[in-house]
Amino acid sequence: MKIKVDAEKLIAKYLLGDLTDPEKEQLDNWIKNSPQHEEFFNHLCTNMSFRKRYEAYTQINSHQAWKRFKKNIAKYQSHQFF
Repeated sequence: MKIKVDAEKLIAKYLLGDLTDPEKEQLDNWIKNSPQHEEFFNHLCTNMSFRKRYEAYTQINSHQAWKRFKKNIAKYQSHQFF
């Protein structure tokens, strides 16, 4: 029985430094399986802009951001003269 590799999840964990040893082995096998996989993986890893944006994205607390947004809207609306 062949286990399907969730490459996107493994790459994300790799970029964040959260891969376990078995996951690292799965990712390595996925990369070796295809030249396109290797090219895609290398592109993501060498594109520091992507990596930094991904790391920033994973740090977002959407609940807190929504509360801050609603607070700012309420403050703005309280200054309206209509």
